[in-house]
Amino acid sequence: MFCLGGQNYVYLVCGRLMTMKRLISLMIGALSLGVMAQLPDGSVATDWTAIDIDSTEWNLQSILDDGKTVILCFEATWNAPGWNYHQSNILQDLYDLFGPAGTDDLMVFFMEADESTTLNDLYGTGASTVGNWVEGTAYPIIDNADGIFFNDYAGAYYPTIYTICPDGILSESIQPDFATLESMIFSDCVPCSDYGLSAFPTGCEGCTDATACNYNEEANVDDGSCLVNDDCGVCGGDNSTCSGCTNENADNYDLTMILDDGSCHYDQLAYEDNYSIGYIAGLASVENPNDLCQGDLTADGYIGVDDILAMLSLFDTFCELSPPLWQCGGEVSYEGGHYETVQIGDQCWFAENLYTTFYADGTSIPEVTNDSIWAELVTGARCDYGNNSDNVSTRGRLYNWYTVNDARGLCPTDWHVPNYAEYTKLKDYVDSQGYSGLVGAALKSVNGWPNGWGGIDEFGFSGFPCGYRNSSGVFFGVNEGGAGSFVNFWSSTSNYGFPDRAWYRGLSTHYLDGYYYDKRFGHSVRCLRDE
Repeated sequence: MFCLGGQNYVYLVCGRLMTMKRLISLMIGALSLGVMAQLPDGSVATDWTAIDIDSTEWNLQSILDDGKTVILCFEATWNAPGWNYHQSNILQDLYDLFGPAGTDDLMVFFMEADESTTLNDLYGTGASTVGNWVEGTAYPIIDNADGIFFNDYAGAYYPTIYTICPDGILSESIQPDFATLESMIFSDCVPCSDYGLSAFPTGCEGCTDATACNYNEEANVDDGSCLVNDDCGVCGGDNSTCSGCTNENADNYDLTMILDDGSCHYDQLAYEDNYSIGYIAGLASVENPNDLCQGDLTADGYIGVDDILAMLSLFDTFCELSPPLWQCGGEVSYEGGHYETVQIGDQCWFAENLYTTFYADGTSIPEVTNDSIWAELVTGARCDYGNNSDNVSTRGRLYNWYTVNDARGLCPTDWHVPNYAEYTKLKDYVDSQGYSGLVGAALKSVNGWPNGWGGIDEFGFSGFPCGYRNSSGVFFGVNEGGAGSFVNFWSSTSNYGFPDRAWYRGLSTHYLDGYYYDKRFGHSVRCLRDE
């Protein structure tokens, strides 16, 4: 036991002696928690050159110059909390998706930063290790990185994780989840105003149609917000500002109006003095202040036999009754399935994932289980997570984006796959209801997530973790126990800057994240009622 800053620290070492060097290192680390911070967010990362355990040389600045983001995970092989984080495969999943074999926007480095450990410790066979750190780790591992850690990056504790943007600006996160790191990589690194100055992809939403009245020259992702001028010259208007009564014989004539909306009214005197003009301008809208013409069915200004005959002509006629008006919250039957719905703001959503095996026109959607075939598809296909039909009842089915975009339709009549802007509208509404920064938690299901990750399902959206299938046909996101880490929902919005990718929204922790994936990915689908 030793005391630093009024705090007692006890280190019990089982089965081996702790070296004085490691003890001193730990004491320094413990002391630094109270008197010394890591590099503050916004610092410029120090350049370094190092050789990994496979004898490949890496230079930080060269990677940044290629427009990539870099994640550095400084670790010690004996650190149990770091081992638990390593076992979550969050960094590996990010590397698979966005590293050289994915979108090639990211590099991840494992930096072993305790000089007293050995290469055997990395492989799990030494005396100072909690496991095999190399097995299953595809991203580079650099041993003996303690000089970089303590001298250049203000090392204080393990693990320390820095995300470095292509401009060299870094930020630290404490054992971040997948969604947090993804957001740091693709939302925080390059502002919209810098798009075009960097090879690094951004997500700058707005109107990309140069002919629209609200065209945004900085936008590279069309969010469906483009508008045109109405006949009154108002951007996105509905002609209401210049619509009214344009007949000068009406008592509510407005000479400033250019579009007639059928609202003209004529007093009794005007009607009697000028029948033909009143009739042409809209006899059905004639106001009769004395209420003497309520039974004038033939609209001739006289209640007589013709009006009686008009009524009798309808006698003994059976009328077809309109079906009861469907209201959101009711069930929707579609292709043999029955889906619950939920009203959130002024949007009506499916409250569960789509699991149809047919397009809206009744054509079958091909099921593809083979990984290699899935990876080559440029047409619609579906699958069950893990190719296990037992997952359908809780997780629905996964569809590639070509299915979403098929002209035959994927959702029932009066429903559609929402575009990216409509998911943003959902996010903004939930955010406005007191869930700022907690939109994901409010939309996630209570069950199905790892301990501590479950949501509160405040709005009945019931976002159940379903995982996904990547462009190589490999499934991710659900562990052997059945708990899932995230659920991604396709939007109908393609990425115009990257034609082979489309936009999605995903639930992981507290956020409703948005980014784009290869169109061959298999994601979940929710349907939204047409407005």
